[in-house]
Amino acid sequence: MIGESMSGSRKLSQWHWMPFVVILIGILSIVLLIWVSRISAKLVNNELLVDALMDIQINTARYHVRLEELMDGVASSDVNEASSAIDKSMTLADLILNGGEAEYERSMEPLKNTKLRLRVKAIKSLLARLNSLGLERLQAIEKPEINSVLETQFESVFREALSETGDVEHIVEKEEAENERVSRRVYLSIIVIWSFVVFTAAVGVWGRERLRKNYEKELLKINDQLAEHREHLKKLVEERTAELSVVNRCLREEVAEHMQKQDTLRESEKMVRHLSARLINAQEIERKRISMELHDELGQALNVIKLRIRAMERGMIGDRQSLCKECEELLAYVDRVIEDVRRISLNLSPTVLDDIGITS
Repeated sequence: MIGESMSGSRKLSQWHWMPFVVILIGILSIVLLIWVSRISAKLVNNELLVDALMDIQINTARYHVRLEELMDGVASSDVNEASSAIDKSMTLADLILNGGEAEYERSMEPLKNTKLRLRVKAIKSLLARLNSLGLERLQAIEKPEINSVLETQFESVFREALSETGDVEHIVEKEEAENERVSRRVYLSIIVIWSFVVFTAAVGVWGRERLRKNYEKELLKINDQLAEHREHLKKLVEERTAELSVVNRCLREEVAEHMQKQDTLRESEKMVRHLSARLINAQEIERKRISMELHDELGQALNVIKLRIRAMERGMIGDRQSLCKECEELLAYVDRVIEDVRRISLNLSPTVLDDIGITS
């Protein structure tokens, strides 16, 4: 069970790929938004470009109509209106080339296609040439021969300008359609990739969620088993605590008994020391008594013997020399005995014992 939980924890730790999936989805979303924004801007710019080219055609045709009306002597026609139409066409050509504010407060980007720029410049030159020929026709209105030649050139330039403008418009529309197809394919590709990533992430999350629930159930089972083990351990701890309490009480009793025995032993030691002191005192007294008896009785007796022998010696001078000699030897022996008694008495009871006592 523990091995399974550890393997489960390792599998759950593989969730680290989720941030990368989220980042990938975010990047794809940002790319999609940027691409849609760029395509929308390009489509709007192409739309403005097509509108500008159509306006060039319309204003050029209007200029042609107004100029022909002036040449035919129509009273309602105005030179300024014709000039305004051709000037507007040339202004639109400049707008296409350089960019700027278009109608309805929309901004047009400068034309970046080199070939189209060359063709728009050619259109602008044709418009300038058309305007110049129109002015020359107005000036030569009373000269039919010159006006006829100018009219031919004017019509040729007019048709060429309209044709060139139409070709450019056709190219722009074709490019716009191609961009729409490419954009649609890219958009669909990004949508498919984004959907695949989202689907994969959703499946992964679903699988991980199922795995998490399974591991959660296993963890709940393990927790139940742990709870049972805790209860069992609690019972064991209670039983062991009770046993330890009994042992502790017995130890306290033994310690108290031991302390009592120690007190008794100390009392016994005090009594032994007291008895020893009394015994030593008794021995000291006994030694003193023996010493006194030896000194007083035996010593006195020996002195008496010594004096009587000395008296016997004085009574036997001159008659028995040998007996005197023996008496002298006996007296010497008695002196040695007296010294031995004195020595024994001193050994039994030294003078230092009389001063400080044997107990001390």
